[in-house]
Amino acid sequence: MSAALCLSLAAAAVPAAYAAPAQLFYSTSNTSIPPSQSFLLGGDQRRPLRVIGTNTGPVAVDVAAVTASGETLIARVAPGEGFNAVFPRETTARITNLSSDAVARVQVRFSADTSAVGMRYIGPGAGTAD
Repeated sequence: MSAALCLSLAAAAVPAAYAAPAQLFYSTSNTSIPPSQSFLLGGDQRRPLRVIGTNTGPVAVDVAAVTASGETLIARVAPGEGFNAVFPRETTARITNLSSDAVARVQVRFSADTSAVGMRYIGPGAGTAD
């Protein structure tokens, strides 16, 4: 993902509270999200979690921050576009496949060791209620 794309999307679409400063990355995930499901990343982390992602699939996805008090839409990401956000401690990054019949694909890099960051799917057929 180009820095210009990442920065332009971050400046144009990402709420200021989730804007991403420079930080090291430890993990990368190439994730397929089934139709109408969401991929959840983090939630129990004790430090902010920076996530840079690229929609590598054929359908749009929504990226949101989820806390105990609610959900904030970060960006709607079209195929080929990217996002760059920081999720505060104890906040979950939620990437939702907006299609009801096509698989979404997203590559994410994040600033935490995978052993310290939970990952799971929710939605129809995922075995977990939405």
